[in-house]
Amino acid sequence: MIHFVKNKFVQDRDAKISVFDLTVLRAYGVFDYLRTYNQKPFHLHDHILRLKKSARLVGLEPRLSFDQIEKIVLNALAKNINSKTKNDLGLKIILTGGQTTDGILPSSRAELLVLTTIFKSYPESYFNQGVKLISWPLTRLLPQAKSLVYLNAIIGLKQAQKEKAFEILYLDGDKNILEAATANFFMVKNKKLYTPPDDKILAGVTRKVIFGLAKKLNIPVFEKQINFNELTQAEEAFITASNKEVLPVRQVDNIKIKNNFGPITEKIQKAFFDLAGKLE
Repeated sequence: MIHFVKNKFVQDRDAKISVFDLTVLRAYGVFDYLRTYNQKPFHLHDHILRLKKSARLVGLEPRLSFDQIEKIVLNALAKNINSKTKNDLGLKIILTGGQTTDGILPSSRAELLVLTTIFKSYPESYFNQGVKLISWPLTRLLPQAKSLVYLNAIIGLKQAQKEKAFEILYLDGDKNILEAATANFFMVKNKKLYTPPDDKILAGVTRKVIFGLAKKLNIPVFEKQINFNELTQAEEAFITASNKEVLPVRQVDNIKIKNNFGPITEKIQKAFFDLAGKLE
């Protein structure tokens, strides 16, 4: 694969950054992730806007403008698209913390990395049978920024793996649902769609797309606090993310969701796939 590292396009073996970058030393940096459909980027501009917001929230100053970053991402895509294959790509856009002389504060502006991978979808059974989540008590620091700090997420996801679960679901101190480690959460109750408000979570680009699709489908959507105990009343639930699209949730801890793959989830999932398939 071809990546953008230190102001040039390089192969895998040359994708390197300094050990004195604050991303290496202190996990200081932000990123965004998107995928392609039919080898075309899905909502690239929205991902760039979120990257810009994340950088502002953590105080990062990139060397390049965000318009320049968007053009570099498109260039990276073009360099990785092979006419002999129809593989879609995943792209991770990273703003590193920049190099440091004291090990704490940056002494240079943020470096841009654009890393490309072949996109790998989850098994079909996940999309029509649902996945299991486990609860995880945590309110992330600066949740509205997509930062590189994933220590708690990695610990939680390793525990989920032990419990044969797919993801973790963050809960605050009052057991209110926030988000998954790498996805947003939706619940269906009384044929209405509920999702936690965006003041304590990372508002996903796919989440935003779902809002628009639900409106077209005449499915009411509400941003409201959802307590963990309300899951016993949930008719359906699903998580959304660029790499997860719309994944039904069949169980959280020992609570089994009434419908593994209910009618609301099915409608939204189909509408999402139809929209993504129109990228020609």
